[in-house]
Amino acid sequence: MLKLAGFVLVSNLIVVAGIWGFDQVTGLFGITHWIDYVFGAVTSLWGLSILFLWLDDGDSHADADKASVAASSLVDNTIAAEFNAVRRFYDSRMFLKLFFAGLPAFGICVSYAVLS
Repeated sequence: MLKLAGFVLVSNLIVVAGIWGFDQVTGLFGITHWIDYVFGAVTSLWGLSILFLWLDDGDSHADADKASVAASSLVDNTIAAEFNAVRRFYDSRMFLKLFFAGLPAFGICVSYAVLS
């Protein structure tokens, strides 16, 4: 649990520092309030977590023609299936870690909106 809290703190600091640095260099965001940085952290962390959730494992690109089906039946896919299962496990863990990292910032955004 302590590792997750450290990850949440470090990831939020890195994302906010990145948003601040990008805004200072380009002025693209035009951030004027501190809550804008918090909202940017939520959208960045949750957007990155969605990428880990939607990573493609390559199974959806199989052709349906006879030669591809015949060739795929000759190949032993047990090692690849084990590798994909391990990768999916770590991808889903990273998704959850990034999702939980965005929750405190989301809570700050909601409480700021309710109280102001």
